[in-house]
Amino acid sequence: MRGGEPVQHGVALDGSEAALKALTAGVDMDMQSDLYNTKLPELVRSGRLKMEVIDQAVTRVLRLKVAIGLFERPYTDEKSIASRMLTPEHVELARQAAEESFVLLKNDPVNTFTPTTSWTSGR
Repeated sequence: MRGGEPVQHGVALDGSEAALKALTAGVDMDMQSDLYNTKLPELVRSGRLKMEVIDQAVTRVLRLKVAIGLFERPYTDEKSIASRMLTPEHVELARQAAEESFVLLKNDPVNTFTPTTSWTSGR
């Protein structure tokens, strides 16, 4: 299905709507679906998306990359990482975070939501 998870979950009707909604909601990077590369140029040409919105997202991404030193140190020392991965302290912290973030939901077929239209467009 074109449009990835937003379309599959009924949040968007197609890939263009998914890209538009994601970017305008503050999702500055599309790291998997390639919808930004394929859909944003046409959205800008059609006037549905202002270039300024893309400029703002790019600015935020670049600021973050500068802040974490990605341009000064673009490559990682893999040997250094290997010695710090999956340490007992990190595994315990991950386990604690997982335990504290559990959300239990009631499986109630009467209240199951099955979207057939876009939430915002009403189509």
